Amino acid sequence: MSVIIEKQKGEAIGYNCIYRFGTHRIKLEFDLTSGLWKTIPLESYEQEEHMLHSSFHGIEFLTLDQQIQIIIKHYDQHFAG
Repeated sequence: MSVIIEKQKGEAIGYNCIYRFGTHRIKLEFDLTSGLWKTIPLESYEQEEHMLHSSFHGIEFLTLDQQIQIIIKHYDQHFAG
């Protein structure tokens, strides 16, 4: 996964990430001001959308790096299965 820092007037305001597994691609956006993740499936998969939302539950108190690691782990397990 690559992480792109979104800046506004020289200040970081969030991160954009693209998760890829095989042919699956999902865009993740993290807003630094709210501390919330937003997912934008680049393909329409209802099952993946449900899994994506559940993978964010309870991780808001972890560091951003830990959150990304957990999200990648959930996605890898889901798409590998």
